[in-house]
Amino acid sequence: MNGNTSDIVYKAQIFEEACNDFSESIDKMKRERADHLLQQFQQQQQPYEFCRIVLERKANTYACFMSANILRKGIVREWSVVNDSTSF
Repeated sequence: MNGNTSDIVYKAQIFEEACNDFSESIDKMKRERADHLLQQFQQQQQPYEFCRIVLERKANTYACFMSANILRKGIVREWSVVNDSTSF
């Protein structure tokens, strides 16, 4: 995910809210919106900085789990692009 730190922090907050809605909401529409958002986050290219911020914030256990999963998928998907010069 490209962008400045404040943009990434804002997206991390949206992500954490979506994780909370998905894992705790009883409202079907709210869960569906959250699911859609989470799927979009999972498809982002180079999610490393975003995932680092979410994991460092430790605001939500489910968000940390999902962030680690996004990080894993990003590394597997982009393995040929990731090299020694990539900074996590």
